[in-house]
Amino acid sequence: DLATAEAGSLLRDLDWETSLHGCAVPAGTVSHTGIAGLTLGGGWGWLSRSHGLTIDSLLSVTGFLADGTKVVASSSQNPDLFWAVRGAGQCFLAVTQFTYRLHPVSSVFQGTASIPLDNPSSVQLLKKALKLSQNCPNELSINSYIANNKAMVSLCCTDPEGCFDIIEEIRLFATDSGGETQNFKEIPYVDMQRGSDTLAPHGKGYYVKSSMVSYTEDVLHLLLKLYQERPDFLHEEGTSQVIGITHLGGEVNNRACDETAWCNRETSHTIEIISSWPVPSPSDQIEQTKNWARSAFSSITSKDPQKAEIYSNFASSDPSDQKVASWGCNAPRLQRLKAKYDPTNVFRGNVSITPDCKAVEGTSVFDEKAKEKGIHENSHSTLAFEGVRKEDIKYLYSEGASGEEVFNEDFEIETIDFKLFMTNKREFSDKLGKAMEDTGFCVLRNCHELTGYTASDYERVDAEIRSLFQSTVSTKQKYAASRPRTASVNQGYFGHKQTSGIHPDLVEGWVFSSPAFDPSVAHNYWPDSEPAEFFKEYVASHLKLVSPLTQAVLTYLGLSSSEVEAWCSERVCPPQHALRLNYYPPVSREDAASGAGRLLGHEDVTLFTILPAPKVEGLQILLKDGSWARVRSPPGSIIINTGDYMQRLTNDRLRSTTHRVATPSDLSQVRTSSPINIYLWEEQIIDPLVPPTGTKTPYPPVKAINFHTSITEKFYGEGYKEP
Repeated sequence: DLATAEAGSLLRDLDWETSLHGCAVPAGTVSHTGIAGLTLGGGWGWLSRSHGLTIDSLLSVTGFLADGTKVVASSSQNPDLFWAVRGAGQCFLAVTQFTYRLHPVSSVFQGTASIPLDNPSSVQLLKKALKLSQNCPNELSINSYIANNKAMVSLCCTDPEGCFDIIEEIRLFATDSGGETQNFKEIPYVDMQRGSDTLAPHGKGYYVKSSMVSYTEDVLHLLLKLYQERPDFLHEEGTSQVIGITHLGGEVNNRACDETAWCNRETSHTIEIISSWPVPSPSDQIEQTKNWARSAFSSITSKDPQKAEIYSNFASSDPSDQKVASWGCNAPRLQRLKAKYDPTNVFRGNVSITPDCKAVEGTSVFDEKAKEKGIHENSHSTLAFEGVRKEDIKYLYSEGASGEEVFNEDFEIETIDFKLFMTNKREFSDKLGKAMEDTGFCVLRNCHELTGYTASDYERVDAEIRSLFQSTVSTKQKYAASRPRTASVNQGYFGHKQTSGIHPDLVEGWVFSSPAFDPSVAHNYWPDSEPAEFFKEYVASHLKLVSPLTQAVLTYLGLSSSEVEAWCSERVCPPQHALRLNYYPPVSREDAASGAGRLLGHEDVTLFTILPAPKVEGLQILLKDGSWARVRSPPGSIIINTGDYMQRLTNDRLRSTTHRVATPSDLSQVRTSSPINIYLWEEQIIDPLVPPTGTKTPYPPVKAINFHTSITEKFYGEGYKEP
């Protein structure tokens, strides 16, 4: 269901009309708010945890550019402008009409609990709300307020049965502590939307400061202190101060930070400091009221300077309000788009974007590369870096990017029972070796008897990866992969579309090599000790597979048992390795249409890769006949593939196969993976184990570090191989 609203509409108009059809848009908490400004700045409300920001339900806008041109912006018309509209729209055009996607909501369960601040239990009420908000279902929003000399907690729930225990815990605590409770019953959604109107009545002057700092108990105590120590003149009749803590998270966080201009998707709470006064009031009194809010804002943001920026919808004319948190890492792109759509900066107000006229944006990163050289030429140019012979030039290709493709829908990847290694090593060796020779890939099942990891354990791995990548952007950037490198394996965090120089891959990556698992220095590589310990055990358990796999492959190649034992002992006991954690966020429609892919065609620069079957499929491999095949692996199994090291060691007999991760049909789907890459140690020599077939020239010996960095220079740029 859709709703179209004119720009002059108030929130109560939209709420009322949609309620007649049992639907709603996640927008706002005060019914006399204008929908235009609310939407263009991002917009949140009582339904945001279950349905996202207002802009996440926005389907299109109609409006006028600075030169008077009438435009429609949507995912199919002017998609770059539509991207900018969703979070920074006030800086790009005058919108006259909005079209929203509706969500089925007619009633909600609502309740408000309050305890006077002179009651010690008031602090505990706010602490309880904070704690419960951190792990509650998306259907429940828990907003807190310090106002009217009370601690207040307001609840809104679209699934009261599923949230009953939490709701009752807050209600009973308030009543048992001598506080008050109101409603705690099901009411029409439109009534819920009117419930906060009394906190922001008409006929008064307002000054608002907001912040997206991390909301902790320390910050909570600071907020109480700031409120209780406010100057005496702020207690006068008609003057009021409200500190609001808005509960976000949920579906707000379930999108990539660059899917819309509003990028601060890791936010779990926002803090608003609202100061008001009667109209008219003396100018000095108004300024004093503003100064209290400014001082309080400064005290709060000093706790977390990285989040000192504001939400654009709460921006004032203060110069300090020009730094907008909700744009964050998207600011450079907004500047380029500003130069395209409003180069003279006509649309400026409380917040403004300076046009970057030297870098006008017209196409995506992928389109720019293709436009400059063409996909095939870009792919072909990477061959100069290769350390092994490559015949398939597919590096930049996502599904469909190379034109018409052939899929072998009958292909079934070789699946091998790992129990064979214990019962019939020769048969295991033959099956594994042949699979590596034919396709470079196979699936192992029943590895849990060695690793100890079952399908349910991999569910935990998936959850840990998601949690790690939910770290704030500033936190992740502290661990960004170094340039230049510090070793052959370039470890650290890689941002969205930044995993390599030639691939606009729609994935975030985090690489951890051996030093990251040394407890004495682990803090240099991990934002927290808990995931460090979890993944240390994960890696150690799966490294148990390295020796059996290596033994099987070398036996297949014809080495004697003594040669196999000696080579394994010298080269892979223990092995050089790296853990790569991949987080594939939801894909924006713009990126899906641009030719970018979740992970474009490439080969692994490894001896082999150990990849526990991802929860969400998408892996595709390029077969020898030029057709593509989808890799389907059951939960709990492990995918094995050989890489460039193995191809060099075997003089091309065991191939390094081109593979990619396809964009899903459901663009909202999140995918994670946790491959462990196995290498040779940097100073070891890659000296082929078997002669080449036919008339091929054998590869000469090469030091592992030189081999590795020469190839990876194609990903990270010229000069990467120089330490």
